Amino acid sequence: MKIEKIRIEEIKIGKRLREEKDISGLKESIDNIGLLNPIRVDKDSNIRDGVHRLRACEELGWMLIDCIISDNVGLKGELEEIDANLIREDLTVLERAEHLKRRKEIYEELYPERRKGGDRKSDNFKQRNPSFEKSFVGDTASKIKRSPTVIREEVRIARDIDEDVKRQIKDTPIADRKGDLLSIAKMSDDKQKKIGNLVEEGKLDKLKIRIKKPKKFTVHFNAKEEWIDSTFGRLVIFDKTPDTICCPHFYELKWSRGCVYDCAWCYLNGTYRFLEDGKKPVNYNWEDVQRDLEFFFDRYNHPNENIVFNTGELSDSLWTETMNEPFSKFVIPIFERQKKHKVLFLTKSDRVDNLLDIKKHDQVIMSFSLNAFEVANRWEKRAPSVEKRIEAAKKLKDAGYEVRIRIDPIVPIEDWKRHYEDLVDYILERFIPDRVTLGSLRALQSTVNNCDDKSWVEFCTEKSDWGKRIETDMRITNFKTIIKSLRDRGYDGDIGLCKEPKELWEKMGMKCGDCKCNCIL
Repeated sequence: MKIEKIRIEEIKIGKRLREEKDISGLKESIDNIGLLNPIRVDKDSNIRDGVHRLRACEELGWMLIDCIISDNVGLKGELEEIDANLIREDLTVLERAEHLKRRKEIYEELYPERRKGGDRKSDNFKQRNPSFEKSFVGDTASKIKRSPTVIREEVRIARDIDEDVKRQIKDTPIADRKGDLLSIAKMSDDKQKKIGNLVEEGKLDKLKIRIKKPKKFTVHFNAKEEWIDSTFGRLVIFDKTPDTICCPHFYELKWSRGCVYDCAWCYLNGTYRFLEDGKKPVNYNWEDVQRDLEFFFDRYNHPNENIVFNTGELSDSLWTETMNEPFSKFVIPIFERQKKHKVLFLTKSDRVDNLLDIKKHDQVIMSFSLNAFEVANRWEKRAPSVEKRIEAAKKLKDAGYEVRIRIDPIVPIEDWKRHYEDLVDYILERFIPDRVTLGSLRALQSTVNNCDDKSWVEFCTEKSDWGKRIETDMRITNFKTIIKSLRDRGYDGDIGLCKEPKELWEKMGMKCGDCKCNCIL
């Protein structure tokens, strides 16, 4: 890395995507302790990173400034500048969207073959581009560590909102409210301009985003539309299942992503394949979680609709329990302030000491993911043993928690019937779960492509509209055998199936509309 001192008057500042902010604090810091981080310029003295530092040094009367000299010039230099800004935390959502839109324009000008629909598979292309790796979205996701979905949404914000409207809202709270911006981006030009004028006149500083609950929410939702604030995006409806699948869609509470365990079939391997750290767990801002929950509790107050918030869809719910400030001790007191809605912890962990310390837990549901001992030993790497999970579940049950179990995914290994009957015996000898949900393997292609151990995939031979599955007749046999084992041993609680086709429910003699599965009340 080459560092040179360059005269400040020779450094050029081009068109800026990022608004220049107050530099008084920065100037005071540089005056007291000096410039700790050099600015970055290209070989033509165009600044690529550090405009605020440059301005501060200029106002302090400096003549020279330390500069890192970048080899990138022109469009590649501008791309470098955009990336430097995108990894910062002080951009508003609208500013970040504008950066991503410009990054897409530059990237596709530099690499036209990587555009969506371009030639990326032929032998001729691969010979011309031996180092080709990613599309714009994949490249950006790996560099700024945001998900492909977030990148696409924010590009849409910058692309679809009228330029005059952007100018009207850029210095208002709406500029940092992603839900509001996405809503505006979907409006017609006339509606966008009305919003912009209201904002400019000071009559509007916040939108209320409407979340429409589909009519298929037959279990504990109705078809009404409610006004729910989605400023921080921590509460979302899981509605990704195809219409052919029986799934009473549920609410996710997005407090974290990733997992510390290494189950061979984990779909997070595919979900987070574009991130540099893969599925390594990362927490979101819990203050945003609290704000969204408190607003929801205050606004959503219908007497016949109590909601379960699932904390285990994108992360193991108990992975922070060894930390000084575990999530359980943060979120449970928030739910205990009201009497209607509940929080669901879904886990393979055995770390339950913090939960045992919490005396008030009426609004909490614990759910343990279990499997036959042989199956868990073979494919659920780094997770506690099934015996330890069951012992943890028993402790919570004895302490008065509602405790559910998921036997999922059922894998028809050799002598599978004996293995799963042994599991049922072991569970029921120790405690009686409040609900049991059964599930089977699903081999989504993105999961298969990104898992290290693919030995489980051989069981999935039947194509479906949601990845490959174990053959239907075998799944029915698996489910009926385990249900019979539960009933024969005296279990008379609810039993549900997870994300199975409606046709299979009918063949099982079960009604999809009566589903009592893991993620609902």
